Amino acid sequence: MGSWLPKFGALAAKLMAMLMFGTAASAETPLQGPLMIEKQGSFFMGGREVQADTLSTLPAYAPSGTVTVDQVYVRYQVPTNTGQHPNLVLIHGCCLTGKTWETTPDGRMGWDEYFIRKGFPTYVIDQAGRGRSATNIAPINAVKMGKASPDQLPTVFAAGHEPAWAIFRFGPEHPKVFPGMQFPLDAQDEFWKQMVPDWLNALPSPNPTIPALSELAIRLGGAVLISHSQSGVFPFRAAAMNTRDIAGLKAYNFKVLNLANNHALDQGINGLRRTQEFLNQHGFTHLGVGDNLEQAWQPKIITVKGVKIGFVGASYASINDGGVARNEYVARIEDKERLKKAIDQLRAEGADFIVATMHAGVEYTRRPHQPQIDFARNAIDFGADIVIGAHPHWAQIFETYKGKYIFYSLGNFIFDQEWSRDTKEGLALKITLYNRKSSALPASDARVEQIELIPVIIENYSTPRPATETEAQQILKKIGAGGKFIKPQY
Repeated sequence: MGSWLPKFGALAAKLMAMLMFGTAASAETPLQGPLMIEKQGSFFMGGREVQADTLSTLPAYAPSGTVTVDQVYVRYQVPTNTGQHPNLVLIHGCCLTGKTWETTPDGRMGWDEYFIRKGFPTYVIDQAGRGRSATNIAPINAVKMGKASPDQLPTVFAAGHEPAWAIFRFGPEHPKVFPGMQFPLDAQDEFWKQMVPDWLNALPSPNPTIPALSELAIRLGGAVLISHSQSGVFPFRAAAMNTRDIAGLKAYNFKVLNLANNHALDQGINGLRRTQEFLNQHGFTHLGVGDNLEQAWQPKIITVKGVKIGFVGASYASINDGGVARNEYVARIEDKERLKKAIDQLRAEGADFIVATMHAGVEYTRRPHQPQIDFARNAIDFGADIVIGAHPHWAQIFETYKGKYIFYSLGNFIFDQEWSRDTKEGLALKITLYNRKSSALPASDARVEQIELIPVIIENYSTPRPATETEAQQILKKIGAGGKFIKPQY
């Protein structure tokens, strides 16, 4: 599917959990001996040319000319033992540079070396306007030379030791220390030397670092972007700029996407709206979300070879809080009345076959829990013909209910949970319907002729492939399937 920028699933979550500012690899980690590097170097991403006549106030240098600004410096090391480890890009936070990820103030191994020793190709950046990434000083000289008013000066700030003390959570205020705080205070002078003026508020919008990160991940053929503090949102925004992978969905005939899930609002309502707009621009049908619940529960119909197939979708949550928060943007599986209304609408609009989809269940379990069962059986009671679920990250058992099939969870498909066999397994379904125009079925009906279970194995932190025969049999056994093909008896 091309680049996978960035993969904020299991791997990224695990790496992020390890990263707290001022910490480093445990001294007990057996990471001694020579550091084996296959290649290292540096380069820049992004940047733009600026022409100005206020580049210099010194007689030795001409004030007029062209300079390159807003580029992002990248320093990299690739170890000899990379295996299938993804590229890591380390992004620093406020008032700092890429030095954040290098040797700690008290001289211990930094995270860049730790990951390199663990086999990860590691790329450390200096944000635009920081460290070895240039800034545009022309506006400052313009004021100094009397060509602009002082209110035109760029907004630049520096964090003093005292406010930074609280910002970096050494304590509630300088010089008080939180109980159990682990930063080596004896080395704080070395830490303060890392801090530099911050040009964040003087940079163009979007921050030039963001498109540079997007292009960097594409250049690398995929990367996990690990950010800290001020740059926390950068990976998400960089991912949103990379739209190349949509071509893969189009090429492999994806038609309908259920956007109702427990991460639907990770980027707020504006992020969700942008996703919908983007899918609309590329001709995808989507469901499960909207500006209000009427829109979120609006079912959709597509026509395939004369058969009208209806879809309705819902989730147990809209953010990753276990379903506690409620809002008007994401359809919820417990909303029985709206589920019935949506299915009734599909039948009234002439749907021949109705698919109900749900994002629900307990993660890393093989059997469904009651909310999944309730939604699925309600959907069939209301007129759905099949129910297909996701979220638990494992393929779960399936069942028949009133002659209709319920697949509670297909497991993972394009995902990065490499830590276990079960999370690297998934299931695709190939469902063949009777074509009403070539069968004796009534014109308002379509039925399942055959369901083919297609087990998949996920490799390289996101790439599914068909399982081998041995692998397939192992997966099918876990979900209680007697074979790859199901042929309903009517």
